[in-house]
Amino acid sequence: RKMKGSPLEQFSGDENDKYTTEAYHFKHSYPLDKKWFCVIPQKIDKKFKWIDQPIIHLFQIPSGKLIFIISHILTASVAIEIFLPLCYIFFMLRFDTLAIQTMYIAFFLCLISQIPKRFIWRYRPYMVYRAQERQRDKTSSFPSRAVTCSIIECFVAIHCYFYFFDDSNTFTWVMLIPCIILPIVISYARINLGVHYPTDCIAGVIVGIVICAIAQTIWEIDMNYCGDCGSFNTFNTSECYVVERKSQISPEYIDINASFLIPIVCAQILYALICVVKPLEYWNKISSFGYVFPAFLFRFLFICPNVNGYSLSPPETITNWWTIIVISTIVLLVTGGGALYKKKPFVLWMISYLLVGSTLFGWRVYVDYYFPKM
Repeated sequence: RKMKGSPLEQFSGDENDKYTTEAYHFKHSYPLDKKWFCVIPQKIDKKFKWIDQPIIHLFQIPSGKLIFIISHILTASVAIEIFLPLCYIFFMLRFDTLAIQTMYIAFFLCLISQIPKRFIWRYRPYMVYRAQERQRDKTSSFPSRAVTCSIIECFVAIHCYFYFFDDSNTFTWVMLIPCIILPIVISYARINLGVHYPTDCIAGVIVGIVICAIAQTIWEIDMNYCGDCGSFNTFNTSECYVVERKSQISPEYIDINASFLIPIVCAQILYALICVVKPLEYWNKISSFGYVFPAFLFRFLFICPNVNGYSLSPPETITNWWTIIVISTIVLLVTGGGALYKKKPFVLWMISYLLVGSTLFGWRVYVDYYFPKM
């Protein structure tokens, strides 16, 4: 049914309720190729209509090409693909504390945010005539991962500020301002496009806070076990590196703890298989885990003295333009390949895993040793 007129004209009266009811019973929008998901029924959606519908009406009043472009730009600015390469990028740039933090954030972002997306199906507003159709998206509406990523983006930005500018890690209430504004702006963009309800956005905020809390807790446990890698100004005296020559990992001496390496690699491969094998098919975007899993191995095999008894020496802070070229090439290959070629996700994951792992280990072990200023 083609909807015409203003949002307030479209979504009022009994006629629209009739079409909405028909849409709920017409299962063409279900992910019919997947099993084990729960559909949120119409009667549950009606309980939230008092909060969802007025906001959808209000947020969809602005229209036109400019609003459409702005909404898409805002959505792209918090795409999950932005966060997943960060741990690899920071490790390559020798910002190890930031790399470890973003590694846990990326892992739990993928793991936790996908649970409701995979197992709970909620019709998007435009599918059931609750909003104008300005963008098509065939996945579940609940929750808004874009809003979740906006919370993550603020969390990462705060950690970056602490790492580069404030060694004391003193939190101020001023930092909450962007953490409030950005989710609201992203929520507006998603609702304006007709692909999310306000309650989806609220759920996205909650999921984002939960992910940040879990990632922060695990990171603190990690620091206690492996040692803190310090900030931009203090890493030379950090616990995760070693200064003694006899305990340093180098091209002449690489002692890998096989009892740790083999089970972890097997677990990572098993997780990747579970994500793509039917009937579960948890998440086909597993090529993005090609960043996180090698980063995890690098952390515990090369800058965690408690695992091996050995570690890398404190790195140089100077980054050569060659490093930027290598990082850009790998990120474009892995992220671009995952976006363009989706037929064999496990093969893509293996390629990503090998590309990221080989460049990360090779660069930090060999290039840092022979060319420390690169």
